[in-house]
Amino acid sequence: MSFKNAQNFGIQRAEMNDIKIDTQNIYNQSKDEALSPLRTTAACTSQNFVGQEVYLERLHQHFARAYTTERKMFLLYGMGGIGKIQICLRFIDEKAGQYVNIFWIGTTSEDTVIQSLKEIYKKISAPGTSASSFSSAVVLNWISNLESEWLIIYDNGDGSPELVEKYIPPGNLGNILITSRNPALCRISSHGNSMEVSVMSEETAIELLFKASGIVKNTKDLNEAKIVVQKLHYLPLAIDMAGAYIAQVN
Repeated sequence: MSFKNAQNFGIQRAEMNDIKIDTQNIYNQSKDEALSPLRTTAACTSQNFVGQEVYLERLHQHFARAYTTERKMFLLYGMGGIGKIQICLRFIDEKAGQYVNIFWIGTTSEDTVIQSLKEIYKKISAPGTSASSFSSAVVLNWISNLESEWLIIYDNGDGSPELVEKYIPPGNLGNILITSRNPALCRISSHGNSMEVSVMSEETAIELLFKASGIVKNTKDLNEAKIVVQKLHYLPLAIDMAGAYIAQVN
């Protein structure tokens, strides 16, 4: 087995921005489902997740439990395919137990925001409730009034900050994590509470490629692996896809 089959594998940066990843709108962390009216299957990080410790450490520091009445907000920004979603999912995994409810809201457009809120509304409404009674304000106020600690992830907020701001629950409580290609969204979180996600180091990118391809790391294939990750600009999603391609071909 080797990486020769991947020499012609390439993904343009523009294509990475068009890749969509489906995620549950509500990630229920409660081990005892009776404690929460929300029941759903949790989303999971990629089994090939490697590196990214610097971002996870920053998130853990920012969202650490503290006796405060101030809302905590943070922005992760960077180009498409850089791994922002996977960092968020790993953060959720590592924070198991702190948040009873985690809400995932797609913010590609106002339509995706409304659709996400409708999915949440279905979970919190009494059986038989008419869909026509839905309003975004009802859902946002319900979240705001939760007594347990909650987290909202606004994903792919690549447009103007106003779109995200429009759909933030009222009040001062709760935790909000935003992902975007647009650093201007730090207007919401503040410059000090934002962090750019950069491309992987060559060493980490190679580790990901070996792991995703199912090839045991060895010196014989190392040079070919370097060529592959260089061609893919050290982008995690592209490397993960290339590894899957290599595994299939081999």
